[in-house]
Amino acid sequence: MNYIRLITRTEMNRILFILILLSAKFTFAEIFLISESNIDSRSSALRKSDIAMNKSSFSVYSNPAGLLYSDDMLANLSYSNYFSDINLTNTTFVYPEVYKNIPVAFSVAYLDYGKFLDIENNTEYHPYDLMLMASTAKIIDGLATGLNIKYFYSSIEDYSSSGMAVDITFLNDFFGGKVNIGAGVYNLGFQFDAFNETKEDLPTSLKFGIANKLTKLPLEVGLQASYYFADYYTYGAGLEFQPKEHFLIRAGYDFSFADKEIGSNEKIEKFAGTSLGLSIPFNAYYFDFTYLINGELDTEFNLTAGINLDNILDIKKK
Repeated sequence: MNYIRLITRTEMNRILFILILLSAKFTFAEIFLISESNIDSRSSALRKSDIAMNKSSFSVYSNPAGLLYSDDMLANLSYSNYFSDINLTNTTFVYPEVYKNIPVAFSVAYLDYGKFLDIENNTEYHPYDLMLMASTAKIIDGLATGLNIKYFYSSIEDYSSSGMAVDITFLNDFFGGKVNIGAGVYNLGFQFDAFNETKEDLPTSLKFGIANKLTKLPLEVGLQASYYFADYYTYGAGLEFQPKEHFLIRAGYDFSFADKEIGSNEKIEKFAGTSLGLSIPFNAYYFDFTYLINGELDTEFNLTAGINLDNILDIKKK
């Protein structure tokens, strides 16, 4: 991308670091990688192995078809710290039914890459990505079908670019809901305008996953495989364990970290791709925390706070 020419070599290495961290595998051929970043705590803790696990209202990023499995009006706010002053914030609002059992959700995600210096002009600038998303779902021929419509805007100094994409997903259960299968095509769209002269591809992908709820334990396990049109694969596994009503434990592993070969310390790198998470739901509120281990890359932290607005309104009525 020619627009990087005004930054120092150190800053270029920092941008490469950021892109490696946010993408499953680094490539110059893709843009708007905010859509593939760790946005909410639950999906992050499961290392994005939850396309078939998300029978909930906060499933909009991994599988919007899960919106059909909740009757509550919800809102949440997420914060992720990737590296130094690089942060992502996201807010999502879910309304369970607008017309004939059709839910909707609206999300705003903002990724701030921190402060950079243009040494030629001795000025500072702040690169960022913005994503606006509307989500809905509907039962079509007995199959839960989800749709995300996304608008992207990305800015680096005097350069900017925008684009649109859709996600089309499916979710179905078998054996009385003990086994779920999810699939979808993600980031199918285009770039309106290039940063400089050449347009880049979006991180379009096909994803498939399966999840199993154990009968004798409060445990759900998920597996997911993703194929990106830039010709690479990622694989993830995750589990969610609920030993008590108001306490959940999550863990995940991203197998693609083994292919990155970023670090040289084998003792540290062998844990790369692992994630741990906790969730504490209490009455109308819940709080999620996720810790992601990226080997010699900095660890990530993700916090999500959510509220069930229907419960709050019921309390006020009483």
